[in-house]
Amino acid sequence: MRNALAGVAAVAAAALAGCGGGKPQDARVVRVVEQDFTIRAPRTIAPGRVRLLVRNRGPVEHELLLVRATRAGLPLRADGFTLDEDALERRLVATVEPQPPGTETSLDVSLERGTYVLVCNMSGHAAAGMQRTITVR
Repeated sequence: MRNALAGVAAVAAAALAGCGGGKPQDARVVRVVEQDFTIRAPRTIAPGRVRLLVRNRGPVEHELLLVRATRAGLPLRADGFTLDEDALERRLVATVEPQPPGTETSLDVSLERGTYVLVCNMSGHAAAGMQRTITVR
C-alpha cells in the first residue's frame, strides 16, 4: 500500500507542478525539519502552491505524511504505534517515503484552507511526538 500511495503522491505532485502554467519554483517554500522526535514547521501558512522542503536531521530514517485533519483524528493500526494509512487514503495529501539521515526532499503540493497534520509514521515516532499541526489560512 505504501508504494501505491507514494506513486499516487508522486503523480499528484507532478500534476500540481504543472497546474496553472506555473513552474515549481513559483511555489512558496516551507521548510520542514524531522528530528528525533519532533517535526519543526510553521504553524500557519497561506493557501495555494507550496513546496515543502523536508530535511531529515535525525540519526535514523524518517518518513512524512501530510494529512488533512478531521474531528475523527488519526486512525491507528492494531499495533497502536503507527497510523492506518489505508484508513487515511482519502485524507492523505502527500507522502515522503522513509529517507535516510541528512537527506532533503522537496514536495510540491496545493493546499486549501483548513487544518493539516504532518506526521512521521515510522513505528512509534508519532506517539513519541513526531506530529505537527499546520493551519492553512
